[in-house]
Amino acid sequence: MVAAYIMKEEVRLKRQLGLVHGVGIVAGLVIGSGIYISPRGVILHAGSAGLSLILWVVGGALSMLGALTFAEIGLVIPQSGALYAYTRTMYGRFAGFLYIWSYMFFVRVGSNAVKCLLFGRYVLKPFFPDCVVPDVAVKLVATTVGCKSVSCRTNRTCLKVYRSEDLCSVT
Repeated sequence: MVAAYIMKEEVRLKRQLGLVHGVGIVAGLVIGSGIYISPRGVILHAGSAGLSLILWVVGGALSMLGALTFAEIGLVIPQSGALYAYTRTMYGRFAGFLYIWSYMFFVRVGSNAVKCLLFGRYVLKPFFPDCVVPDVAVKLVATTVGCKSVSCRTNRTCLKVYRSEDLCSVT
């Protein structure tokens, strides 16, 4: 009788995030790392500081609308899984599968690659104050950071590749 009662209970995640956590997560999702790349391009292509500020305000307003939409969907569909759960609930299991598959194999990988390249460029810029940072050095730092974030086994593989490149460059 006790075993049957335990089997009927539904397993749920414990709700322990507060308002500050929620605002931080939504701000991180909306802002992202693109804000560190795009200011220079916006100012160069806008032509004036005033127009660039107007463009930033419009972009901020659109981001706020996206964040509010995301929050409203989260209130209507209170499931864990974020966009996967929302897509699965609204459009079906196959659409949810396609979303999470494409996200894991294309969107997340590309986003992490851009973040690693950005990190490499910003870390190396102080060492090259008067000239352009070499792309090879940026890619080397980005690959190292990317391998460090994956696993120790992948890190060992990357080190083997670096050693073989060093040997090839010496000969």
